[in-house]
This record gives sequence, C-alpha cells and structure tokens, in this order.
Amino acid sequence: MSREELIARKEAVRAELVRTHRSLERARAEAEVASGLRRHYLQRRVAQLEARADALMSDEYRLRQLIDQAH
Repeated sequence: MSREELIARKEAVRAELVRTHRSLERARAEAEVASGLRRHYLQRRVAQLEARADALMSDEYRLRQLIDQAH
C-alpha cells in the first residue's frame, strides 16, 4: 500500500472511530436509565462498541506506524 493509501485508510478508520465513540456514549447513557431486558441488551451493546473502539484504535496506531515507515 502506498503512503497516500495508508493515510486515506487511517482517515477512514479515524472517522469510524469517531462514529463508534458517539454510539458508545449514546448506548452508555441509555443503559444508565434503562431497566430489565433493555438494560441488559444495552450493556452488551456497550461492551461490543468498546471492543470495536479498541480494535479501531489499534488499527489506527498500526497505520500510523506504517505511514511513518513509508516516509
């Protein structure tokens, strides 16, 4: 992958990370006030979104390293 392609991919990952963080905050807020099965569902959703955010941050870090090496 060229340096330009890596930069474009990093920007796409960063945009996805921003969207994931927004969804995560929304799910956390909803889970705080929910009860019963809805609360359980939202807590699982929070865990899924946290895992997705972690994966995206790792991917972004890896891409930054590749961009630096491609310099």
